[in-house]
Amino acid sequence: MDETETQKVEMRRKERASNTIIILRYADWIDIVLMLMGALGAIGDGMSTNILLLFASRIMNSLGYSNKQQSTNKTYMAEVEKVS
Repeated sequence: MDETETQKVEMRRKERASNTIIILRYADWIDIVLMLMGALGAIGDGMSTNILLLFASRIMNSLGYSNKQQSTNKTYMAEVEKVS
């Protein structure tokens, strides 16, 4: 790399870092709290679908397991309640 290319790369890297700093420069404590709450909410929202699918798959597996055993209604509901 030439010296000029290295300087250009460094300038771009500093530019990206300064964009993030500019966003956070004028934030007070309320803004920071709101950003943290939003980040936690986004993480929770992203995980909620996966948790729902895991929960539903376990219930479906317990329903299928109960049908194979030719079980009574009591054991059928006990399997479902055990999972939920």
